Amino acid sequence: MKYTWKIEDIKKQLDKLQKSSRLDDLSNLEKYIYTSMLTDIGVLPKEKPVAISRDEFFEVCSNFNLDYFNSSFFRMVKYLANMFADIDLDEKPPTLAEESPDSVISVCRDFYKRHDKNNLNYFKRMISIPERINFVKGNLHNPFAGRTYIISLNSFYVLINGVNAIHDIAITIHESKHVEGLAKGYQAGISLYQELPSYIYEMQSLDYLSYIGYENEAVSWLRRQTVYKYVCQIRKMAKQMDIIKKLFDDTDFFSAVYDGYDWCREEYGLDEIYNVLKQGYPKSTISNIISFVVGTDIYLHTPSNNIDNVLSCYIFGMYKMKPGIIHGIVDYVEMILGTDNNKNKIMHFSIDK
Repeated sequence: MKYTWKIEDIKKQLDKLQKSSRLDDLSNLEKYIYTSMLTDIGVLPKEKPVAISRDEFFEVCSNFNLDYFNSSFFRMVKYLANMFADIDLDEKPPTLAEESPDSVISVCRDFYKRHDKNNLNYFKRMISIPERINFVKGNLHNPFAGRTYIISLNSFYVLINGVNAIHDIAITIHESKHVEGLAKGYQAGISLYQELPSYIYEMQSLDYLSYIGYENEAVSWLRRQTVYKYVCQIRKMAKQMDIIKKLFDDTDFFSAVYDGYDWCREEYGLDEIYNVLKQGYPKSTISNIISFVVGTDIYLHTPSNNIDNVLSCYIFGMYKMKPGIIHGIVDYVEMILGTDNNKNKIMHFSIDK
């Protein structure tokens, strides 16, 4: 297969780094990324997370400042979680013939040619190094659709966790935008908007797949799955916020967690909450939610030929998220994921020929 990592070369690079007695910051980053790559494809075993003890948990809890949640972002998350509380989605993927990586790349190239021509050369540059792109099938150690590993400006790797044709095409577009952003210097911009290009163009790729003849219901399935993923992230964060606040405000709940820590640790996901109490939410987690909200607004209301300009304005700080867009996001989510009748509806957008 043309698009596949040279595993032995990666293992040799990692082995060399592990044997080195003196590593600089870049070498440590390489070591971490190569280890992550080999873990993600099952070559290396995934390390089991260390269980957080009750004493550790309640020590960081005692040092946490609830004012951390007093921001417009967390108020937005709480509002959206309430609006999305009754939304549920339980669907199996449609049966679709798998397409080869070459076929997936070909459709992605055509998407750029027809719909994102100004950035076609960035995509060509990425696929010109096929050993940096890896398509895999089956269960992985980490349940993700795709991942881009960035070492430096000229060094990247892409992993696509294959499911079916439309999924693989959309995720390849998503990951290609991370590589494109690297070349454009987006990493020097505001981290909270780093997912914007990938999310917006992933959604646009779904419109394109319908346009070129892929079955509408299959494309609608993937659109629902994509939107629901972000709904789940929002609800999970809101639930964690509620648990943390109850630990401070509800003495009965505090005592129940303290006395039944072993059971509560799994029931409430206290290991993850421990990380929030200790260092707050990672920027990547917050970025996913902000990019979903802002990205959906841009996707729905910005002409295709102006999207890159709007993206740059957000990423480099000239634009900020406006609270007024929230209601439109709620309407869109309800249209895509609302009642059974609405689940079969899809918003159609013009595709530049």
